[in-house]
Amino acid sequence: MTVGVYIRVSKEEQFLEGYSIPAQKEKLMSYCKAMGWDDYKLYVEEGISAKNMNRPKLQLLLEDVKNKRISSVLVYRLDRFTRRVKDLYNMLEILESNNCSFISATEPYDTSSAMGKLFITIVAALAEWETGNLSERVKMALENKVSGGERVGNIPFGFDLNDEEKLIKNDDGKYVMDMIEKYESGWSLNRISNYMNLINNSRNWTATAVLRIFTNPALYGATRWVDKVYEDTHEGYI
Repeated sequence: MTVGVYIRVSKEEQFLEGYSIPAQKEKLMSYCKAMGWDDYKLYVEEGISAKNMNRPKLQLLLEDVKNKRISSVLVYRLDRFTRRVKDLYNMLEILESNNCSFISATEPYDTSSAMGKLFITIVAALAEWETGNLSERVKMALENKVSGGERVGNIPFGFDLNDEEKLIKNDDGKYVMDMIEKYESGWSLNRISNYMNLINNSRNWTATAVLRIFTNPALYGATRWVDKVYEDTHEGYI
């Protein structure tokens, strides 16, 4: 049979032992050899999450299944294939309607039986829950960092990061204060951006770029993260 070997790793998992592309490839090739399968095609997805089906190699695999080029799909684990129950149902339906079997090298699934379908659905539901739970933990961790003064995201103009990952004012502060003074004296955003392009070529200054600096809470020592503003996270300019 022609085996479609699907390999996936997210950005977060790329350096985890057992989840890396080479590790999965080695184990799946050994599995094919042990089963006597020498007709296979690799579909490698690197640095891509399984939160949906919008994955180039996955779509290519499913297209090959529909065109009867693949008779079996092999993965290292179910969560390499998908982490959403809804997507699992959709993909299993595509496989079944095209007489294509689904095989996990490390899990005993038999999708031809009702009990097997129930089992694989439960595992997919747990993977989906794990993904959501991980997202919540990451969100809480980032919020704790921001509220404690650590910088998450881009560093605003006029600031650097110290050894504690907190914002500190730098030499560009003279430009920040110059822009503020000119704005207070009646200069327009366009005039200020044109002026900045003449005296500071560190970036392409536009009215929008100037406005972004003026409306960033970092200017007065606060940090905006998602939909909240955390006060007194660092020393501001005003």
